[in-house]
Amino acid sequence: MQSSCDIVCLQETNKDVFYSQFLKHICLNSLDAFEFLPSNGASRGILVAWNGSLFSSNKIFSNDYCLSMEFTSTHNDAYWVLTCVYGPCTAEAKVLFLNWLKEIQMPDNVDWLILGDFNLIRQEDRN
Repeated sequence: MQSSCDIVCLQETNKDVFYSQFLKHICLNSLDAFEFLPSNGASRGILVAWNGSLFSSNKIFSNDYCLSMEFTSTHNDAYWVLTCVYGPCTAEAKVLFLNWLKEIQMPDNVDWLILGDFNLIRQEDRN
């Protein structure tokens, strides 16, 4: 049995640069296009890689918390926005992050996929 993927999202890459050659070492050969948000010191960093023959893409937004990309299928022109999140770890930064997230106004007619590591715990149970 074989499996493959056409889009990969990685959070907390801890890398400030990415090169195509490095991408070939860590991903399938079909993932030939990428966009990244560099790390800040020894933390953070986001990588989104995709199969360029299946999707066209544009970076539409990035900040300290996320990388947002528009994707369009080359097969049927389906369009969506992918937002890959790596949330902050400090209490003060979490408040800023949650306020930013709450203020996003994505239009109802846009298919939006938001994913990642939000660094939030709803309830802690050490048992």
